[in-house]
Amino acid sequence: MAYQKARSGYETSVLGAYFTPHETAENLVKALEIFIRLLHKKRIIDFTVEDLYLNPKVLILDPTCGSGTFLLAFISRAYKLYKNSIRPFDLVERLLQKVYGFDVDPLAVLMARAQIYIQVLRILSMKSIERIKRTNVLWCDTLKLANYVMQKSQ
Repeated sequence: MAYQKARSGYETSVLGAYFTPHETAENLVKALEIFIRLLHKKRIIDFTVEDLYLNPKVLILDPTCGSGTFLLAFISRAYKLYKNSIRPFDLVERLLQKVYGFDVDPLAVLMARAQIYIQVLRILSMKSIERIKRTNVLWCDTLKLANYVMQKSQ
């Protein structure tokens, strides 16, 4: 929230920065679960909600992550669902390996990384967090990256 208030209206409009309320991000994560259950039941996809959170091959990407609201909601939901069945360090390590966020605004990327580390600190001890390698929140223009990937694949 502090990051959003620090941005002027001009900066917001030039960057195309629009901020997702925390409650909306939480609802999006829950809607994603419902969608996956439905598609799995109809045999359209071959992975489950548990795979969404725990399978390292199922990745989560927020291509315009801003300060990380959706990524934080995803990590929080996973922790609530699996905190009693998986050791906290192992769960956090899995989640940080599967969530990716990109943003064109370097300040937003720093805020997203910081907020993820703060959330991880709430789960783990300071001693444990030192073993966490890094987040996959990167400063880049997703549209330019997509164009580059498309050109290289042709």
